[in-house]
Order: sequence, then C-alpha cells, then structure tokens
Amino acid sequence: MAEELVHIEPYRKLSDRVHAVLGLNPSKFSLQGTNAYIVGTGKYRILIGMVALFENVGANYGMIYSYETLTDAAQGIPEFLPLFRESLVKAGAEGISDIIITHRHHDHTEGIPQVLEAIGTTLPDGSPVRIWKRLTSQDATPPPYAYTDIADKQVWKTEGATLTGYYTPGHSDDHFTLILDEENACFTGDNVLGQGTTVFEQLGTYLASLRKTADLKPARLYPAHGPIIEQGTAKIEEYIHHRQERENQIVELLQKTHDLAPATEYVGWTSMGLVKVIYAKYPVALHLPAERSLLQHMDKLVDEGRVTKSTKDNETLFTLVKA
Repeated sequence: MAEELVHIEPYRKLSDRVHAVLGLNPSKFSLQGTNAYIVGTGKYRILIGMVALFENVGANYGMIYSYETLTDAAQGIPEFLPLFRESLVKAGAEGISDIIITHRHHDHTEGIPQVLEAIGTTLPDGSPVRIWKRLTSQDATPPPYAYTDIADKQVWKTEGATLTGYYTPGHSDDHFTLILDEENACFTGDNVLGQGTTVFEQLGTYLASLRKTADLKPARLYPAHGPIIEQGTAKIEEYIHHRQERENQIVELLQKTHDLAPATEYVGWTSMGLVKVIYAKYPVALHLPAERSLLQHMDKLVDEGRVTKSTKDNETLFTLVKA
C-alpha cells in the first residue's frame, strides 16, 4: 500500500547551516509540500528549493559569492511569505543573495515573484539577487525574471557553506542536484524524495544521474519533498535497485503466455494491464501516474531490443522478444 506521509513542521533547523521552510503546497505529487532550504551562516544566504504561492498549480513535470543563496522558490501559497520571513529571522539571516532552482516544474518556480517581492531584487552593495537554473531548449519563452545558466560542477560560496552543482537530468531535462561540502550532504531536488519514489521523463538518463549522485557518496540527503534522509548513499542505491526490481517484474509478466497462445510466442500486454498486476495493492487513483512510470521502463526495454511494440485494435501492445 502507499506509504503514509510523516508530519513535517513548517520551519525546521536541520543543522547549523541548513534551515528548511515548507511550501504549504501538499499534493499527491509534492507530498507534504515543497521544501525550501536556507543555506549558510551569514547575513545573506542561499535558498535551495522553492514553493508555489497560489493553490491549484499541479506538478509538471564555478561562480563565487560572498552572500548566501536560496534554492527553489516553491509555488506561491499566500501563507508561505509570512512563514518565509519568520524563518529567515529564526535562521539569523537578513536576506537571500541567490536563488538556485533545481528544475523548472511549477512547484519549484511559481513562487519566485513573491519571494523577490519579500526579499527585494538587489543586495545592499547594489548587486542583483541572482536566480540560477539550467537552461535548455524548453526555456525558449523567458519568465518575467532573468535566469542565469548553471554549468555542471559550478560552485557557489557563501559564509558557512560551499555548494557544488551537478547536472542530473532524468526527472526533467534541466535537473540539478547540489552537494554541500561542509556536511557531505546532497540537495537532491526531485530525483530522490524523502518518502516514496519519484517520476521521470527518461529512465535511462535518470538511472545514470542516480549513479552519478551515488558515486559522490553523500551522507545526508535534503530532498525537495519529504523529510531528510540520513543514510544518503544507501537511499540512492535503494532507488536504483527499486527500478531494476520493477524492470524484472515487467519482464516476468511479459513472459507469461495465454493458454491459447502457441508455446513459441509471448502474448502482448497493454501498459495498463501491466500496471493493474504490478500495482494491484495500490489505490486505483495512482494507476495513471504509475502507468507513466511504467511506460518509461517499456521505452527502455524497446530501445534495448528486449521488447517489441505493436498496435492492435487501437491498443499498444508490448511483447517480450524470444531469447
């Protein structure tokens, strides 16, 4: 069955240099809400993770600074702004120097205008508050604020914290994770969640990104959704193992033949037919998002030549290739 979500406080001091603010935008996609992380120990900090400042928004799918940075601006629930201001005070910060967006989905970007309204667009020295995000072909239409592109292994430095960004696509084509050097901790964005598993656009790319992150051997994970994870590398390896297990389940089902089928042939399965068996213990409401995930597995198997895809009676059928 689906895992029950744990309670998360709106404001949490997670370490001497990391404070979390909950986006107050819970949903089946964002779990308890989007985590915004205030990072550093100085007056001006880095924000990692943003929220949505309005409801009804569904989930879509080396620079050096002396001030601190904010990652991901969340979605824009009105109650978030007073919570964010209060959290800055509790963290001992006066403002934000940089906002780092882990990826473009609405629950990580829609709150940017409101956060800028709260913190201002310039720092005391007159320099602008920068908003960082990996730019791709999907960013052809610019937002009302300017993004600064992120390079792989880019570094941000602020008082009390050094962050290194790693390009980790898969959940989205612009996805970035960040390593906090002082803690050997990883801000995972949506690639790894505090509870359950995530969705992805391209499975092979996503698995490569998980392996890239696991190779960094982070001790702690700060996910964009859900509680923090103390056994960081083990959790990432668990995600990789989960995807391999899911693939094994799919292949085993594809090997099952219908009673009337010739012994030398496999029967084609629809994606939803596979979902109803593999996710039988999950609520029916989760079957559609599960199907999207399963189709990524099918595309991978087709690309590898292990499965064929055909159409019959307006339905797409997947059939295992005989060894």
